[in-house]
Amino acid sequence: MRLRRSERLPDMCTVSRGDYPDQTTVATGVSCKVRQSRSARRESELAGGSKVTLPSYEVEVPYTTDVVRGDVIVVTSLRDPGLSGRFMTVVSVTHDSYLTSRFAHCVDQQE
Repeated sequence: MRLRRSERLPDMCTVSRGDYPDQTTVATGVSCKVRQSRSARRESELAGGSKVTLPSYEVEVPYTTDVVRGDVIVVTSLRDPGLSGRFMTVVSVTHDSYLTSRFAHCVDQQE
């Protein structure tokens, strides 16, 4: 089931870890599927105290992908050209004994 699920991930991304500019690439050429979350957008506070609402996304990757909270996922190839090149910060990752894919819940820092 996991192999079949991975074969149905049409897009590509890179996963990086650490603080900019000293980020380390964790994985490149990762198959993925990106979709905007149907849930509410996330609110974030900017320097100076003003608040901004960021869109949230769910990025599905193969279950073996090393992705953790705080990682940055860069979409490198996507069927929707409007999302290609986006930098998405991982805010949570789904864990489960029976996962066929890993789901990273992200916010788009570019909006």
